[in-house]
Amino acid sequence: MSFLVIRPAFAVLRDDGIDPANLGKGEWDYFMSSATNNLGGNLASVTNETSLMLCYESLGIHYLIVKAGKGEADFSGGL
Repeated sequence: MSFLVIRPAFAVLRDDGIDPANLGKGEWDYFMSSATNNLGGNLASVTNETSLMLCYESLGIHYLIVKAGKGEADFSGGL
């Protein structure tokens, strides 16, 4: 006689039910000024943060990471 033991996998959920081990599709922006400037010149409808988020949402993007730093020595903040 043999037995199969199945243990459920529990996700560690964060605020709003976010599972950090399964974030889904995401995007990384280094310069918000470039992202909101027609998405780097590639998408005329993206002109501000709201239109950027709507564009990302329509593309199925679930999260956005924005690079940040402090001080001129670490990050110049522009192109």
